[in-house]
Amino acid sequence: MDAFVSKRVCYLGAEASLVRLIGPSGDVAWSPEQSASADEEADFGTTRLRVGDAAAWVAGQPDGARRIDLVCLGVEESLCSWISAPSPEPQVVAAAVRQREEDWGEAASVVSVQPLFEKDRSPQQSGLSSALAAIRSRGDRTKSRLATPLAVIESRDASARIWLDDLDARGVRIGAVSTLWHAIALVWGEQAPAAASGSDAGQNGHGPPEASVSAVALVNGDGQVTWAWARGRRLLAGGVTSITRPRAIDSSAAQLDERDGQSAATPVQALPSEESCGRLVLDWLTWSAHIGQAPDRIIVVGEGADGLADSLGRLWPSAPSKAIEEPDALGATLKLLAERLDETPVTPADPRSSLVELSLRPGRQHRRLFTLIAIAMALLAVGIAGVGFKARQWQSDLRAETSSLSAETRQAISAAAPQAAGARATTFMIEQLRGVLAETRAAGADLEEPPPPAPILDELVRFSRAIATVEESGARIERFQISRPTSTATIIVQDLGAAESLRNRIISNAERINWIGVISGSSPNVRLTMNGEWRTGQ
Repeated sequence: MDAFVSKRVCYLGAEASLVRLIGPSGDVAWSPEQSASADEEADFGTTRLRVGDAAAWVAGQPDGARRIDLVCLGVEESLCSWISAPSPEPQVVAAAVRQREEDWGEAASVVSVQPLFEKDRSPQQSGLSSALAAIRSRGDRTKSRLATPLAVIESRDASARIWLDDLDARGVRIGAVSTLWHAIALVWGEQAPAAASGSDAGQNGHGPPEASVSAVALVNGDGQVTWAWARGRRLLAGGVTSITRPRAIDSSAAQLDERDGQSAATPVQALPSEESCGRLVLDWLTWSAHIGQAPDRIIVVGEGADGLADSLGRLWPSAPSKAIEEPDALGATLKLLAERLDETPVTPADPRSSLVELSLRPGRQHRRLFTLIAIAMALLAVGIAGVGFKARQWQSDLRAETSSLSAETRQAISAAAPQAAGARATTFMIEQLRGVLAETRAAGADLEEPPPPAPILDELVRFSRAIATVEESGARIERFQISRPTSTATIIVQDLGAAESLRNRIISNAERINWIGVISGSSPNVRLTMNGEWRTGQ
């Protein structure tokens, strides 16, 4: 019994030639009606109507799906190739691919480019032979001067972008977008070739290591093979090819046994031709030489998978092969993909799990968010304008208050000195005010003179003379302050005798300060602390 599927996966063929939706309601498909000119290449108008019809069909499903967790794009108009670029950055790789396409005279502006790269992989981890690994290791000294070989996906995804925009306009949200190559790697990448076939003899019942590379071939009914290389469940490379099978012998035909002359009706299965398998293996060898990866196991899924698995096992003997017979390889892949999304969600920002640009494409929710941000910015601008207007009012009020205070000051001066009214603050005005002050004093006003300053300078001179001889012997002043009503000084001398002599000299030289000295410490750092109070009346 099939497992319950909680996620929704939608497959979109090239130019909306097929739409297949797998979710909780089952597996449903849509394809455009065939017109009389179906064999001719459709123009843009016809393709646009077809894409719109496909989006309307998805949005109108009865289960009310408002979200598709993963969109899987067909690879009919995509190409996975290798290129040497000075950096794995998507912009640099895209520029290198477009330059190559323009050199061949193709329209590179309509092609979307995504590099497939994995960081920090050594040659041994990449599945290289020991000889090739040694060659690569000898070339590491010049690695910084060489271009980096990368696998890239080139796709003409204009119709897919229009389809995604139509779904977004109808309220259908998209979780992530990938290709059929990504889906093959995610579903079949960790399927160990445990089938009891002749090519599994070298495994001894054990699965391949976690870091091994799997080559998965998906076969449909018309002989088209879509293959992908995966490390774990992440895509390394992919491609599309066709295989041809010789005409099978009718199962009712008799075959003559030359040894005993008897005949028997034996059914014979048509195997893929050696030329077809040889082209596929040659393609794999070329990929292995360019990206430094080689498959350790081969998995074939689809109708007639046994014959192709046997042929690939003979031509690639170093990797065990496994055949999974499925009459509908695409449907089986999509169903398993929907089941595995619960345990292995697709990362939209990982180029080996999804198409990054389409997965992160802005939609209606993003536009709504941008609109809200614009409204918030507009409200913030209005608030700042309001604060500026209030600040301007506050400035006007402050100027008015300043003018009022200035007028009151002039009125007070005019009342005290009428003759200075209206005069500027010049020498004449100052002399006038001094005259008013002298007249006030002459009128008998009770004014007290301030006390005379203390003779601090005289005491400073006496203190300096007292310690002059001691400074010559290496004493130093740590603190010194003479003020009223108390004074203090801290002096460091060499020994106790010098400290006592200095204390007596300071006390005897003072005239207006009563000094008291305290000696502490020992040689050679004897501390003399002097505290003094001004004498009464001084």
